[in-house]
Amino acid sequence: MEVSGAHAIVTCGASGLGAATARWLSRQGMNVSIVDVDEASGRLVTNESGGLFLKAFVRDAEDVNWALDEACAKYRPAYILVNCGGVAPNIPMFGAHRLHPADVFRSILETNLVGTFLMASRFATQRPARRPDFPSKAWSECWLRPSGEDRRSQRATRVRPLCTSATKI
Repeated sequence: MEVSGAHAIVTCGASGLGAATARWLSRQGMNVSIVDVDEASGRLVTNESGGLFLKAFVRDAEDVNWALDEACAKYRPAYILVNCGGVAPNIPMFGAHRLHPADVFRSILETNLVGTFLMASRFATQRPARRPDFPSKAWSECWLRPSGEDRRSQRATRVRPLCTSATKI
């Protein structure tokens, strides 16, 4: 499948898995927008990959809206969203003499859960049904459906992927 020229958005693409993903997508010829709060590292990755850096908190709805509007204004609507945004503070959950702070746990949920929801829901509203030059079963659209006997009875006890090219690109 030809993905050159397509637009992808990567959250927390300034370091770690997000940065590696952004670089890889760029090497495939894609226009990559990185959404992150680490401006120095984010600009370094975008300088290497030729992408766009957008400083935004994924857990803030206004930041998410602004970032997606800016990314789509520069490149056009995106067809791929990679949510790498997540935090995992090195604090023991259980301890003999102290409890895990509830405010830290709330912050984790806001970034890891709410941030993923905000990005995915806003991404879905800006994304057209299908890029004309992408196959209809593009690798960003792999869904699961019942197969065999289960399809007839509409029970989803056995599923098979509609497309298996996601890992082959």
